[in-house]
This record gives sequence, C-alpha cells and structure tokens, in this order.
Amino acid sequence: MAEQVFSTEVASNDAARTQGLSDRPSLAANHAMLFAFAQSSQVNFWMIQMHFPLDIIWLDSDKHVLGLVADAEACIGSTPCTLNTALSDPNTCRPGLAQSQCPLLPSPNNTRYVLEVPAKTAEQLHVVKGTSIHFNLPND
Repeated sequence: MAEQVFSTEVASNDAARTQGLSDRPSLAANHAMLFAFAQSSQVNFWMIQMHFPLDIIWLDSDKHVLGLVADAEACIGSTPCTLNTALSDPNTCRPGLAQSQCPLLPSPNNTRYVLEVPAKTAEQLHVVKGTSIHFNLPND
C-alpha cells in the first residue's frame, strides 16, 4: 500500500457516529472520518443524507483491513433497506428508489474501526483485505 497521511475526524461517540459525514457537501482529498467503537462487533452503515460517494474500510482491533465497500453510493433517502432479492421483504431495496431508500452496508464480524475516505481512494492506495492502517487515538 502506498503511504498517505489524512486529516482525520474521529467519531467516537454515538451522536458523532450517527451523524458521520451526512449533510456535508463533500469530503476533501486527503481527509477522512474514523469511526471508533468500544469493542469489536458487526456494525451496519448506510449512506443516509449523503451527497457524495465514499470508500468504507472495515478494520479490526489490530487496525488491519477486514474488507471494504468501494465507491459506496450517496443516498438522500431516509429509509433503510437491505440488499437482498426477497421482494416479499418490505425492507428490501427497490430499484430506482434511492430518493427514499438507503441500503444497509453490514461490516464483517470483529469490526472495531471504520474509515471513510473519498471514493476511489482505496483503489488508488491499493488498500486490500489485510492491509495495515496506522493511526493513533488519544486513549491508545
């Protein structure tokens, strides 16, 4: 992976994690948001009230990449839905409803941190499963 330094906001409480990057017009190059959780688990993200795409990078407690969602689409909707094909499920995403529905993006198990960066950043920096991401938090 190529080295890159990011100016990073940390969302370490429920209010900050809920707000995330919603309602912002953009995220500058070399800027990121880091979501820090107290313990590892499976978490769901969604792109509610977003106005630009992101790469969402799932990290374990050792700060290794568990997986990522590349180029997650912005969604101005406010209703969560799941990405499955069971049309009998009322919470299933329907094609063409991005104005009202936003897909839930589940992380792998054991996710402790989530890093959101501008779309295409992970590809440009060759971030893949197992990549180590380096950062320090105040309580590290």
